[in-house]
Amino acid sequence: MFLRKLPGFRTANPWKMFVGGVFYGLIMIVCLIALLMGAVWLLFIFLGLIGLVFGFFGLVISLFRRKPSRFFAAMIAVAIALFFVSSALLPPSEEVASNNIPLQENMYENYVVPEDAIDLPETIEPELPQTEEEPARDDPTPVVTEERTPTAEEPIASITIAEASITRVVDGDTVVASFRGQSERLRFIGVDSPETDQPFGYEATAFTTRNLLRQQVWLEFDVTERDRFDRLLAYIWLEPPLSDSEQEVRSKMFNARLLLEGYAQMMTIPPNVKYADMFYQFQREGRNQGKGLWSD
Repeated sequence: MFLRKLPGFRTANPWKMFVGGVFYGLIMIVCLIALLMGAVWLLFIFLGLIGLVFGFFGLVISLFRRKPSRFFAAMIAVAIALFFVSSALLPPSEEVASNNIPLQENMYENYVVPEDAIDLPETIEPELPQTEEEPARDDPTPVVTEERTPTAEEPIASITIAEASITRVVDGDTVVASFRGQSERLRFIGVDSPETDQPFGYEATAFTTRNLLRQQVWLEFDVTERDRFDRLLAYIWLEPPLSDSEQEVRSKMFNARLLLEGYAQMMTIPPNVKYADMFYQFQREGRNQGKGLWSD
């Protein structure tokens, strides 16, 4: 018979046949679960755990009976090998498995963020640049100025922007971008979205993916250009801004959109505080309207 060729069934030992039958049955169940979940690394972990437990207890009992069994020793060795294989197949924890993330509606419909859990900073009054008054013109002819769209890395009043392309989304407030010929990890200034394994983190990641993935954006830097993890710190403009007014920030900056739609909370880290007062107002609007994180 076929069973007689399997380890554990080659002899008529009832104990070995019992352990072998339970072991093979669990293997089939685990294989089915792992295949349905699409996680190969989880399959190897389950098999390793089963083999380690049965192998250990089987070896102890066989030693107690003074009949050491090579079958249980081999089972332990195979289980350890499976753990090594599963560690190699384990996906990175911080990366999004797929950039085409479907939004799961009502996943956290009962989740409410307590207001006292958020430390909102005081409003920061921005320092306005001093300008000299233009002397009166003797010529009464009106001056006509031509409006045009700024190009990449061109100063716009007090703004200098640089063009980039988003190649991958890590989570709601972090992406990978092609910038100046290099692949750079990019962190959004002034906002903090939940991690992908936290409440509402999945929705925030999906929102950023839908709006930024494979899109051309324009980056604006503040005082500090990189953090201690060597990530670029930037404000993300979806269109080249004509100024740094509140209307332009509200309509064209993605950092502001995250706050207005409730997919992030305000996080101010000096000295990058150029838009801190606007971000404070945007978060209050999102919370008052019950958007995203603030929904009941």
